Amino acid sequence: MKKWTLLIIICTFLGACTQSNEKEIIFFVEMTNNEKSQTEIENFSKHYQNIVNTNEPKTLSWKFFDAGENKVIELSRWSDSEAIKTHIENISEGGILQKDFESFVDHYVIEKISVLGEVTEEVRVMLSNLGIPVTFSPLIAGYSK
Repeated sequence: MKKWTLLIIICTFLGACTQSNEKEIIFFVEMTNNEKSQTEIENFSKHYQNIVNTNEPKTLSWKFFDAGENKVIELSRWSDSEAIKTHIENISEGGILQKDFESFVDHYVIEKISVLGEVTEEVRVMLSNLGIPVTFSPLIAGYSK
């Protein structure tokens, strides 16, 4: 009987860990290389994703992709709007990632941000005030593991 109880507890725990996050938000960011070498872009990309991972636990994923012709795609996944708000506060003046973000814009020119998923009105305003074209596409259906 103890084995069955333990098995039920484990299965319940694993099920809770793999439930989808309906609040997940994905950023698809189109950028160009800001006159940096391939090595500089690769090294900085590794550094930046590590620093975000270390300082922002509600950021689910952060990846950079070589899109050819000096283009870079950043794909980031956030647990919810609060995670995005935290990131914006962290990269803003006085934030813990301010200097890293200054290096970010020294390496990349952000051309467009596509926001996939529901964001709060507060985050929508914060993103719209960046001076970068931003499109918002709410979720119709889907899941994430």
